[in-house]
Amino acid sequence: MHKRGLLSGWSWCGLFGAAFLAALVVSGCGDDDGVGPGKYELVPGRIIFETHRDGNGEIYSMESDGSDPVNLTNNPANDGEGGATRDGKRIAFSSDRDGNTEIYVMNANGSGQTRLTNDPGRDEEPQWSPSGSRIVFESFRSGDRQIWSMRADGSDLVQLTAVGTNSEPFYSPNGSKIVFESGRDGNGNIYV
Repeated sequence: MHKRGLLSGWSWCGLFGAAFLAALVVSGCGDDDGVGPGKYELVPGRIIFETHRDGNGEIYSMESDGSDPVNLTNNPANDGEGGATRDGKRIAFSSDRDGNTEIYVMNANGSGQTRLTNDPGRDEEPQWSPSGSRIVFESFRSGDRQIWSMRADGSDLVQLTAVGTNSEPFYSPNGSKIVFESGRDGNGNIYV
C-alpha cells in the first residue's frame, strides 16, 4: 500500500472521505490504475492521478468533479508514482523515459519537467517533505531496495537505510520522521 504526503495531516475521516470522493470521480475514467492510496492526490482545486488510458503510464490532473482531465506528463515512456507538494505547485514522479526509472519533478501544470536522479538502478516512489525542500524515495542503486533522500533540486543525495529491503517512504506531517515498509525481519513491517 502507498501513502501520499499531501494526505498526511488530514483527519482519518477526511482521508476516507477523500478516498471515497476520488473513487467516485476516477472510476469512470477508463484504464486508470485504480483508486486508493498512492494512485491519486488532492491538491488545491485538482486531483492528481496516475493512469494508463493512453497506453502507457501518465500523470493526469482533473477538477474535483472529474471534468477537465489534463495529461501532465504526455510522454511515450511510463510516468507514474507522482507526489505533490503541500501547496500543489510541484509534482515529483518516476519515469523510464531515459532508459531506466528515475525521479523527475514538474510544475503542477506539467511544465518544467526535470530529471533529478541519474543512476543505472531504479529510483521510484518520490514523496515531498512537508516543507517541499526535500524528496524521499526508494532506490535499487545499492543492489537492494533502500530509502534515499535528496534536496528538491536533486543535490545532497543521502542513503537513509542499508539493511533489508525497504520501500514506500513518506514523511510524517511535521517532517521530523520518515516512515517506510521494510522486509529486514523477514516480513513486511512498518518502520520509522
